[in-house]
Amino acid sequence: MYALKKAQLVPKRQLGRFWILIIFVSILCISLQMVGKLQQISCKQKIKHLKLQQNINLQGTSQLLKKTLSPHPLSSIPISHTETTPARVSSRRMKHNQAFNPTLQLQNDLSSPEENASDDLRWLSYTSRQPHPSSWSSKKAAEGTPQIKSSGPLPKAAHITNREREPGKKMEMADSAGESQQNPPQGTGQRDGELLTNLVDTTRAQPQGRVMEVPLSRPKAFKGQLPRPKTPVSPLLTPGLPDGPASSREAACTPKTHIFFLKVHKSASSTIMNILFRFGEQRNLTFALPIDQFSQLFYPFHFVAEVVEGFKDGTRSSFDIMCHHMRFLQTEVQRVMPNDTFYFSILRNPIHLMESSFMYFKASSSFFKAKNLDDFLNHTSKFYNPLRPDSHYGRNLMAFDFGFNHNGKVSTQHTQLLAQIIENQFDLILIAEYFDESMVLLKDALCWSLDDVVSFPINQQDASYRSPLSSTTIQKIKSWNKLDWELYLHFNHTFWERINQSMGREYLQQEVTALRKRRKQLAKTCLQGEQSVHSWEIQDKLLAPLQYGKARILGYNLKHGLDKATKQACQSLVMPELQYSERLYKRQFPQKALQLRQAKKDSKAHHMKKQRPFKGHA
Repeated sequence: MYALKKAQLVPKRQLGRFWILIIFVSILCISLQMVGKLQQISCKQKIKHLKLQQNINLQGTSQLLKKTLSPHPLSSIPISHTETTPARVSSRRMKHNQAFNPTLQLQNDLSSPEENASDDLRWLSYTSRQPHPSSWSSKKAAEGTPQIKSSGPLPKAAHITNREREPGKKMEMADSAGESQQNPPQGTGQRDGELLTNLVDTTRAQPQGRVMEVPLSRPKAFKGQLPRPKTPVSPLLTPGLPDGPASSREAACTPKTHIFFLKVHKSASSTIMNILFRFGEQRNLTFALPIDQFSQLFYPFHFVAEVVEGFKDGTRSSFDIMCHHMRFLQTEVQRVMPNDTFYFSILRNPIHLMESSFMYFKASSSFFKAKNLDDFLNHTSKFYNPLRPDSHYGRNLMAFDFGFNHNGKVSTQHTQLLAQIIENQFDLILIAEYFDESMVLLKDALCWSLDDVVSFPINQQDASYRSPLSSTTIQKIKSWNKLDWELYLHFNHTFWERINQSMGREYLQQEVTALRKRRKQLAKTCLQGEQSVHSWEIQDKLLAPLQYGKARILGYNLKHGLDKATKQACQSLVMPELQYSERLYKRQFPQKALQLRQAKKDSKAHHMKKQRPFKGHA
């Protein structure tokens, strides 16, 4: 009987196994069909699709940003009730940020050089800015100087070897990286004036049927702007400090008070920021400060106007100075700053900048596991990942801050276009290696006094811990940061060209001598030992700079026995940017500052309460 029942169960078991096998085969077939459909889209088609997405006109991207914010625009919410932080703004601008996604930028670089050149021309056509009529660039445009020029030999400069700008050839510096250049170039070469008329194939179809127009010179300034009432200008330094010499050119112009400074990392930009802070504070000007007392303006994402504290869309701009860290996007900056704003920035030799960045940003993904700078440069494929959100600290940092793709392919045509874009957007580009000369040039461009630009180095690293770089390391830095290097060479030339045309070397030397003399006078008045000190020697913690990474940041000690007015003036001269920015925020937004301070205390108390061990009943 048992054997008979067992024999009857065998067909049922086989039937069940048969159906299981059929189901498995069906699932396998469906899976293979799905994979086959996915593989129908080739890699080239994906790249073209992403390329079309990235090549959308930036004006349409700006409108898309407004549509993204339309349900709850920040302009309609009172400032006291907003809880918007850069993280929340980032999530609410997902579509806007996708236009600048590093993955899309890398895939964009896979296209041909002609396509890259066309994209940059499209950017140049869109980002042409209206300059102030008194700016040096607008005067050049009035004289008929072409703004887009063909590739020619690099102008002569004393500290740069003149070589042909051909693909594959490297620029070399005559001086070593660790030495300061004391002898600036004494002349400038003639630049080729031919226009890049054959740069792009004009028969190439433009998106949405639009005809691309490339401005060959800067457009004229805006007309009919209402004059801004003049504010009483008090001296930069309080009566406790002796007055500096006055320049003969100061009475011939009106000081500019609408200023935008692109703060480029590790390029003496903190010192310039201190200069702008002091100038604006003494004249009661309004700063465009980061929302909720943050230290940066949405960095490392492209800047958006909504991250400025107190910004209201659709209203007339009331801001005078903007100078915090950001990734530059001109259309958004123009929403915040007035039309007659003076735009300037600063560049630094990429060799020095790379050395400084490696120490300061040692915790970044690119540098964290590298033993030293040579180790990183020898194994970039091992340490550097271009898709990491902080990869810009490890390559072409200056180009990234200006809003460009730091991982893009570098060619003579491409870098010249980027340089022309910057020249169209900015009135002045300074050079950190010639800081005093830069301050004289800035002083005359803004119609400021000598005391307005005098300063002590802020956020300066201790150079005694650095070892000299070998010639091999220098060449590797140039090659790795090729885009930054080419931009630096270009604007180093335009820097001295502007000096020769606007003031001359004799006047420049006189002003530099007066500036250095004034700095020594203030050091004798304010500083103990008349120089900077190590971080562990700083007595006043209010004046202690942030120690970041493996860098050793120097600070200052003020002399004892200073009267109140002199002490306040000396504190402003040496105050680090974080403390100074907090002070300005409290002055402009006192109620919001109190709310943030109270919220910070409550959060800290809540955190301490959660960490407190629970004591049960005995």
